[in-house]
Amino acid sequence: MTYAKLLLLSGAVVSATLACQAKNEVETKRPVTARDCVTVRDVANDEISWQSTIKISPDGIRVAYLVKSPNLVTNVNDIELHIEPVAANSGMKSKPLLVGDLSEVRWSGDSRHVVLLMKVGNRRVVAMVGTRSGYRRVLIKSATDIVEYSMDAMVKTIVYATEVPDVASDGHPTEEESARGYRIPFPIQTETSWPRRQVFVTHRVGGDWSRPTLISIDSPLSGRRLSMFNHAANSGLSLSVAPNGSAVLIGFLDFSNEMPKQWRESAFVKLRDSSGMLRALQPLVRYDLKTGKSSMPLKTPWMASTPMWSSDSKSFAVAALAPVGSPLEENDAVNHALGHVSQSRLFVVDPRNEKFEVVVPHLAFPWEGPLFWASTGELFLRGAAMNKIATVIRQDGVWREATSITLPLEGDLQVTTNGSYVVGAFSDAHTSPELFEYQTDEKKLRVLAHLNPQLDNLTLARSKQVHWKTSKGFDVTGILLLPPNFVEGTRYPLVIQTKPFAEGFPCSFGNFPSFAPQPIANSGIIYVGRVNTEGSQQKEEDYFPDGYPGPKGAGSLGEAAFNMDIWDSGVKELDHLGFIDATKVGIIGFSRTGWYTEFILAHSSIRYRAATVADNVQYSVGEYWLRHDRETIEEYNHLYGGSPYGPSSKNWLDYSISFNLDKIHTPLLMEEMGHGKSYDGASVVPIDLASAFEVFTGLSVLRRPVELFYYPAEEHAPDHPIARLNTLQRNVDWYRFWLQGYERPNPEDKDQYPRWRKLCSELQSCAN
Repeated sequence: MTYAKLLLLSGAVVSATLACQAKNEVETKRPVTARDCVTVRDVANDEISWQSTIKISPDGIRVAYLVKSPNLVTNVNDIELHIEPVAANSGMKSKPLLVGDLSEVRWSGDSRHVVLLMKVGNRRVVAMVGTRSGYRRVLIKSATDIVEYSMDAMVKTIVYATEVPDVASDGHPTEEESARGYRIPFPIQTETSWPRRQVFVTHRVGGDWSRPTLISIDSPLSGRRLSMFNHAANSGLSLSVAPNGSAVLIGFLDFSNEMPKQWRESAFVKLRDSSGMLRALQPLVRYDLKTGKSSMPLKTPWMASTPMWSSDSKSFAVAALAPVGSPLEENDAVNHALGHVSQSRLFVVDPRNEKFEVVVPHLAFPWEGPLFWASTGELFLRGAAMNKIATVIRQDGVWREATSITLPLEGDLQVTTNGSYVVGAFSDAHTSPELFEYQTDEKKLRVLAHLNPQLDNLTLARSKQVHWKTSKGFDVTGILLLPPNFVEGTRYPLVIQTKPFAEGFPCSFGNFPSFAPQPIANSGIIYVGRVNTEGSQQKEEDYFPDGYPGPKGAGSLGEAAFNMDIWDSGVKELDHLGFIDATKVGIIGFSRTGWYTEFILAHSSIRYRAATVADNVQYSVGEYWLRHDRETIEEYNHLYGGSPYGPSSKNWLDYSISFNLDKIHTPLLMEEMGHGKSYDGASVVPIDLASAFEVFTGLSVLRRPVELFYYPAEEHAPDHPIARLNTLQRNVDWYRFWLQGYERPNPEDKDQYPRWRKLCSELQSCAN
């Protein structure tokens, strides 16, 4: 059932209808499987700008959007370009105009063409597509992939970036150096370990494009000339060309130790230097495309969103942290609001005089920035709630909210607007991704595209909200996914997802490995994750348990102990409420929450029956040795209150996983991503895999149940459909085996269950 249909129901009719429907669905529909979750189609996300990939044409007549469609046969994600008329109200799956490796779609000013990144052969280029005929033409190509771009309104100026590969001068020894031996420096410099990009500009002259010119700027911190720019992995430089083509804004990581006095003495830099924060700043630079001069119009230490220019190119809007040395920064320091992008404000900046104004102090999604800037001056943005779209306008020298609308949807929302229409992608706990439009004057919601009809005949786990408190009184809200045939009073096994729930469709939570909410719940196991407590003003740091060494706050041992308290308290409450069998509880951690999971397995009073950790930081001695870069050393020393040598070594002995493996008796499934680096058991071990070997080897030597799987072609969040299918199915099998004693007939890995039965016999504690 779609959310559009749900809007037609009300009151007791809703309750009665859903109760009846749930009973009938269990009887007539088959359960959701891991394979079903991998086939879920969704509107593509833009991980470069964080802005919506849904684009309304300048004339307001049509909408362009990209759909990510996993293909298990080819093991790629087909990206479909769709062009729909606004107010079409077909609700049906449309035929794509183009299918391929596509991203960053933008309308040209004539509303007849879109420009996008498209892979042609083995190279990603900037191309233009005719939206009625499907005609395509390559505009810009380079010797290597173009990874991001921006353009002016009439597609006469394009600024684009290419990735700079690691080269020999960055560490690979020459033949002579290898012969005579070469020095290994300590520590490794942090800057060289981050990806870098070069930026070029080209102009259209007649029907041709000019020879690309490399853009170089002066670092606003050190004054050094930069022609290569560091950026965060899976992100970019947030390029933004003014509509008239006069300038481009560039955001990048600057690792300079040298900086002006105002910066050195700023509250943000002092916080950075005294904590385990990244040793870089992320300034925003304006580069004049006519003069080649660069400036810093907003002295922010960290920009959160891709900037958006006004239509007259005189100003831009950007979400960012308070400028250094400003009263805003001083206020944030007093209120302990420094150091996280969630505390960003939306600024409007005039780069001609470097003056700025605060539009709003808080955005629900700061990475997104503003949604639309009308030629009449109104800014459209999401306010404090994801489903609230506000119109703000400058009056009497102050930005004020003029109007707002609240969409009749609560869930995961990717939206865009032109003031007259809101078009977006939506999903929630019971609705797979769909495309909708909302006409603001008529307050009408319509389905533009039902993207996943293949899920209509499958059962979905029902959700239930529960609340509990930690030992120190922190209010926790959890979402239970109940088996479709859930019976009140029956105690079920439980699987915990330590990473907070997204608000969207919980089939597999996007590309996250290991998490398989719907397939696990459909197999008869309750699945639980956290969400924010509505209306709560709690700060987690205020509820961190006492007694742990080192600093307080995020990035401390108290952070892991706090999450242990959350789930220890949650298991006890769910047991008290009669939902679960507390002797059959599993727990899954990915990325940072994998550290929480390992900490919990070693220190919790609860005996977990099965666990998974995937591509996670461990804060282990092995990572400390292997990485030996300045950032890692400072972060880890901050966490433990010192190095693993000397007086602070006791903290490592007490709390690092390196010295607490003997406390783990839980069967542990480890999944590590290779980031494109293979390993065959004989070649050089990639660092990330070598870090995992510390836990894998230790538990194996201790004869504890452990398995390690490596996905060499996958990034931090697996993207290839076959890898996603296997991590999901493997975890479903893992938890069904250890919590239910169930073995799936004819698994792809014929040795899977014999291995697990052997681990089970060695542990002498199985589900049955």
